[in-house]
Amino acid sequence: MNYGAPPQQAGYYQPPYPPPQYYTPMPYAYQQPVPQYMPYMPYPVIAPPRPRGPPARPLFYIGAAGMFVLAAAGILGGLVFFIAPFGYGYGRGYPFEIVITGVMVLISSVMAAVGYLGLYRNYGSGMGAASGIYLLIAASLFLVLTAGSIEYHSFGGYWDETGYGYYTPNIFMYWTGYIIFGVAPILTGTSHLVSRHHMTIPGLGVATGVLLIIGGAFLITLFLSFVGFFILTAGAICGGINFAKAPIYQMNMSPQG
Repeated sequence: MNYGAPPQQAGYYQPPYPPPQYYTPMPYAYQQPVPQYMPYMPYPVIAPPRPRGPPARPLFYIGAAGMFVLAAAGILGGLVFFIAPFGYGYGRGYPFEIVITGVMVLISSVMAAVGYLGLYRNYGSGMGAASGIYLLIAASLFLVLTAGSIEYHSFGGYWDETGYGYYTPNIFMYWTGYIIFGVAPILTGTSHLVSRHHMTIPGLGVATGVLLIIGGAFLITLFLSFVGFFILTAGAICGGINFAKAPIYQMNMSPQG
């Protein structure tokens, strides 16, 4: 049957349905053109957030407060580590500033870890959960090791912050605490980089991640740990703002706030 085709094209639309004469044969790779109604996407598609439960904004607020406290602890820790090798604290009373720094780091890390667990709860970021758990462990060991390195010299009658020149195990404990804690900013910074597309200001997430990673790298170097603390302060401030402005997504993936 011709189905109304002109006589010169009789049988033209019969199986196997050859293409019309105006159709230009295309290469094999383009024989399946994209329909016109499908938009062309030149950039990779970003994976949408996958909340692991009802979204909870207070988790981000607690994390923001913890990051701001961590910024203050970073300033104190940088000053303590910078002046300790020059003999500050030898021949005087108990060096409370070391313990205060460790306590501030622990308290702020507990609060900040809630924010990173919020990345897992609200966005489904596994890196956020891992970094939050490690941050709790690292901050606890930081307080135990740095405070445990302080030893009273009975023969001299004074407190020694690290036992420098006398007790090598004390120095090992002191520096081990810094190394373990230095890995935490690297992991948390990576969490900010991974979750930056879900944030209100993606560029701020990138800045937070870069500063935290650089600060953690300096903390691990030991001799430049005071520089790492100061960089960590800047990263913590950016991280606090990032958490405070982080949106939450409902099940329809629309940002709220």
